[in-house]
Amino acid sequence: TAWVFQLGKHKTRRHGITRNIVIGPNAQPIVSKYLVRPIDSYCFPPHNQNGKTGLHYTSGSFAKVITRAVKAYNNEHPKTPIAFHANQLRHAFATQVCLEYGLEVTRCSLGHVTTQMTKRYARQALEAEQLKHAKEAAKKLG
Repeated sequence: TAWVFQLGKHKTRRHGITRNIVIGPNAQPIVSKYLVRPIDSYCFPPHNQNGKTGLHYTSGSFAKVITRAVKAYNNEHPKTPIAFHANQLRHAFATQVCLEYGLEVTRCSLGHVTTQMTKRYARQALEAEQLKHAKEAAKKLG
């Protein structure tokens, strides 16, 4: 079964919106080892380059970690560099969920109130789905 927890602080809380995070069975063993901690602390406190622990990740600090990892990879693999940004994780997730379960489930999974924002994240999946339907229509109609 999936675990569900409700975020206490998030950017749309002031609008009365509840934000639930769902952890599936494949992620649970990974997350479990971070749950043994004081109740008022964060599961994933950041460590800076000096080994000191910060309070929590922000969108900016998370992006910095990804940027540093990509830079380190590119330094070690100069013949096969990659370009990757933190927001691509959310877009990739949205694309996968949309392809498998549709737009409404994707909207819920991303915590969006309407599908308008979800469509931005799952654009590639929606375009692929439209192309698939267009091919099916062309096949039937000749």
